Formats: sequence, structure tokens, C-alpha cells
Amino acid sequence: SHVADLLGVGSANRLEKYVVSEDASSGRSFPKSAHDRVRGCKPLVELYEALIQEVVGPHLLSFFPGETELLYQFPPTLRVHCSCNPPKALGRMHCDAQYGHQVGEVN
Repeated sequence: SHVADLLGVGSANRLEKYVVSEDASSGRSFPKSAHDRVRGCKPLVELYEALIQEVVGPHLLSFFPGETELLYQFPPTLRVHCSCNPPKALGRMHCDAQYGHQVGEVN
């Protein structure tokens, strides 16, 4: 599994036991290293770019006749939701505008 490789757990069977270390969760090093890992994962990057070029891009551009360019995030943000028992929020409720995202940005 590419996700298991990106997180450094070796096997997809071990994903359910993955825990972000205290050092990584307290600073910005985990997001930066995760972006570096995503950027460096050639199979994932190729699949992501194919998805944008063959599916997402043509669909979104169909709403804007005459437009030929689409801006998209790279590397993609890989969101992996860790399970915990009992379930608990791992962040605070927010909207993307609180982080400087444009109103017209689509998630």
C-alpha cells in the first residue's frame, strides 16, 4: 500500500496501529515530511496527475467554456484518518477561509 509506505509503517496491515509520535504532532515537521514523501512517491504522483488530467480537469473545465487551464494543488494533501477507541476529534472545527483559502476553492 502506498499509504503504508508514505507513513513508514511497512505494511497495510499495520496502518490500524499507526500513531503520530509526540515530536511529529507538536511541530510542523510531520506535514512537511508527509508532503515530501507524497511528492517523492512516483506511482502516487502519476495516478494523481492522471486523475486531474483525465477526469477532474475536463469535468471542471466543462463549466467554463473557453478556459483551457486549471490550477490544482501539488503535491496533494494526503489525509489519513487514524482510528482511535473511543473516537475523538483530532483537530478543531474550521472552514478553509480561516487558513487563507480562496472562497472559490473546491475541496
